[in-house]
Amino acid sequence: MLKQLFGTIASILMAGGAVNAQGVQLSGTGTVTAKPDMAYVTLHVASENKTAATATLDNSKAMSQLCATVESFNIEKKDIRTTGFHVFPRYEHTETQRLIGYIVNNGLHITVRDLSVLGKLLDSAVVNGATNVGNIQWDVADKSKIFANARRLAFNDAYQRAALYAEQGNFKLGNIQSLTEQVNYNDLGQRETYESLAVGRAALNRRVDVPTNPGEVPFQIRITVQWSIGN
Repeated sequence: MLKQLFGTIASILMAGGAVNAQGVQLSGTGTVTAKPDMAYVTLHVASENKTAATATLDNSKAMSQLCATVESFNIEKKDIRTTGFHVFPRYEHTETQRLIGYIVNNGLHITVRDLSVLGKLLDSAVVNGATNVGNIQWDVADKSKIFANARRLAFNDAYQRAALYAEQGNFKLGNIQSLTEQVNYNDLGQRETYESLAVGRAALNRRVDVPTNPGEVPFQIRITVQWSIGN
């Protein structure tokens, strides 16, 4: 009996769990995939000129044109956010370092709620001033049912493992003493980057919708549950 219990405790520890005076603690993971219905896109405009003021003015004009283009796809203003405004000096490195101009970079973080326009939007953005398009992240607007299912899977995973160890160790699971939850989906979401699209469009000399394929995005819940040891 004692040997069996020690063997069970060792198995729990190897599985990433814990056994102490308060009871037995194990983790469970539930992952649900879903087809996305929205996307987040980052667009950047880079402008270069001899003075910072002129480069900033050029960038502001290009950014205004880009914003108008984005809004033409029925993207609401609340879904357009300025991000990452930077001014960099540009140097020429020979025998000495010589300042030759400035680069201004400004970005837009856009929430696209109608994926049917995404390809045309990306193409139009490049044609109308975007010099870099990247970090496309897919998402689902209403994740409540997705996470509810993931929570069921996570709890069932933890419980089934705990129940198995209880059976092998010849003890009963008591009440739940604690439960913690970790939600993961941003890092799991598919990301795609489209860079130097302007060069590609110039080479093709024609408008082409950028192909996008969101596939399915995984959403994950990880829980840690501690049960008391019953009588």
